[in-house]
Amino acid sequence: MNHSGDLRGAVLERATASDVEAMASFGRALIEVGKATTAWLEAALASWSLTPSTFGMLRQLSLVEVATCSELATALKVSRPRVSAVSEDLVRAGLIERVHPAGNRRVVQLRLSAQGHERVAAVTAELAAEFTPAYTSMSSDERAGLVRALNQLSQRIARAA
Repeated sequence: MNHSGDLRGAVLERATASDVEAMASFGRALIEVGKATTAWLEAALASWSLTPSTFGMLRQLSLVEVATCSELATALKVSRPRVSAVSEDLVRAGLIERVHPAGNRRVVQLRLSAQGHERVAAVTAELAAEFTPAYTSMSSDERAGLVRALNQLSQRIARAA
């Protein structure tokens, strides 16, 4: 994290009381959206015997086809031991497979099994269907504005980190 006290101090010195309250309200709203989304996602995934962690790994593997535990840990922003533990559960469930690249038995890569591909497709379709009413309750302009604002926020947070 960027601990530049000078920059933060300068920004806070210029901030009015209403700016500070607006930032606090924004932060509270993000936290509430995060809690609600997490609860909804956990409930939806539970019917498939998945968690956000397991589905995140399956989804990432559906995007990249094969990956090492280290590559998955980096992409998912979690520890390598966490990826190893989750991948072990997914191998046992028959959703992913361990493979060795040609000529290198020391390297272990992970990929979705046929059952894993089917599960990702089915869960993704169900999540989209369940989320559609909440998403479509906003106008297309509101949705576009929200996506733009969240993308900007994500980029700014990444730059500040």
